[in-house]
Amino acid sequence: RNGENCFEGTLKIVDSVFAIQYIGADMPANANVNWVKKSSFYKEYTPVGDSMWFCTKENITAELELSEGMMRTLGFIVRKTTSYKDIVVNDKDFKKDVVVEDSAAHAGEDFWKNARHEELSESEKGIYKMYDSLENNLAYKRLKRLGNIFVTGGYKFGPIEIGPYWNAYSNNQIEGNRFQFTMGTTPKLFKDLYLNGYIAYGVGDNRFKYYANAFWLIKRAPRMFINFAYTRDIDYTVNYYDKVGFNNIISIAIRKKGIPLKFVFADDVRFEFYNEFFSGFSQQLTVYRKIYDPYDPLPSSEVFRDVNGAPSQTVTATEVNLRLRYAYKERFLNGNYFRFSMGSKYPIVDLRIAMGLKNVFNSDYEYQRITLTISDNWRIPPLGQLYLNVFMGKYFGTLPYPLLEQHPGNEFYYYNKYSFNMMNQYEFLSDQFFGANLEHSMGGGFLKYIPLVKKLKFRQFWTAKGVIGTLSDANRAYNFDKGFTFRSLEGNPYIEVGTGIENILKVFRIDFVWRLTPKALPNETMNRHFGILGSMKLAF
Repeated sequence: RNGENCFEGTLKIVDSVFAIQYIGADMPANANVNWVKKSSFYKEYTPVGDSMWFCTKENITAELELSEGMMRTLGFIVRKTTSYKDIVVNDKDFKKDVVVEDSAAHAGEDFWKNARHEELSESEKGIYKMYDSLENNLAYKRLKRLGNIFVTGGYKFGPIEIGPYWNAYSNNQIEGNRFQFTMGTTPKLFKDLYLNGYIAYGVGDNRFKYYANAFWLIKRAPRMFINFAYTRDIDYTVNYYDKVGFNNIISIAIRKKGIPLKFVFADDVRFEFYNEFFSGFSQQLTVYRKIYDPYDPLPSSEVFRDVNGAPSQTVTATEVNLRLRYAYKERFLNGNYFRFSMGSKYPIVDLRIAMGLKNVFNSDYEYQRITLTISDNWRIPPLGQLYLNVFMGKYFGTLPYPLLEQHPGNEFYYYNKYSFNMMNQYEFLSDQFFGANLEHSMGGGFLKYIPLVKKLKFRQFWTAKGVIGTLSDANRAYNFDKGFTFRSLEGNPYIEVGTGIENILKVFRIDFVWRLTPKALPNETMNRHFGILGSMKLAF
């Protein structure tokens, strides 16, 4: 059908052995793929030995454009050609991971003259010359610098970077007007050591806040690093994978109305050691001490007792945390210091084991915690893609609410994939829980059958999230009826479902979310049954 995400082309098969000799195809012009106007590829195969055929040359070409129709702007033609020769069949070597050394990016022209299987064509040589001339063009360099500042939020000059700019000013009920200055180093100063931090000041509470971090990348492949961080600042303390930070000007406009901010002032010192193997197995050891000092409307730390039985001025915890993660053949987009996960075709397993140490660095609590997360993405053509995240955990010990599981709520109009979007923060506490997060991206779905709507390339999806939890009698008595309405999910799980449209103007997404259970409290004025949330997502 016109507009389907498929290729059409030619396949040549050697009729004597039924081996593929050549395949070449083009993507239809109306396919629902962002930023790509045209795309084509071909592969050539030649015999190796008596019975095996191997791909000796492959090429993919795509014409990219940032906008369509009457508003066409900048465009690119991207071409990648790969050739292979001197092929030796060896199953053990073929299964090994390919590691690209840092020196590969700095090979000179003499190396490439000898290493290339084919000499560059005149048009390919022209591309090198064009790129070199652009790098020396002042207008292009200025545009490139402005684009980098807009996307990353920071400005680099020599060995120092400043920003991001969106954290320079924010406003909240505790600090009033908050001003923040952030600075870090660049690879021009230290290639494998990244130092960064900020200093902030709140006019309302007349208080300075600090953050300092030292990240040392010991080895890049497989990855190994040491990280030391000190934070003295306001903290949400709720743990989840993705959120909109409170200390930026954007958060002022997208907070849900009528929900008070729930802050904890934290003094956090931590040390981290990370080690990874080529197999995808990694371990991270974290040792930290954290002091929690809650703000109203959360219960004051004075409702708890210290080791001597006196009211606590703060909640202090010292913890040793071991994280074991297995992500087979996970791919990354690498920067100089940090990297961004591109996911894996296989399930990702994340196990965390923690132990609280009493009387160590003035810690008041002894406890143990174990959590497990398993996530996976399945491509199910022609029905799109399915994401599933199953998570569970258990706490051992009688603990104050900052050290228990505070199920992650979302108090913004910005949709958060990894939180419960119709739940408030600190609404539910658990010391034992099990939940799941499901999202099914359907591609064009039913919209691709509507002629005029199909041209807009909208995409459909549906979501379902749920969690069930329990809280021991000791933890109920320690945290409930202390001036804040904490709730438990025992016998009444939290469930929300949603649907919506994404790929609006290629980047925007609208979610319609319904909270099924549990019901909101009788005195709540907010509509907790249905919400409309927006977000942005860059995807092909």
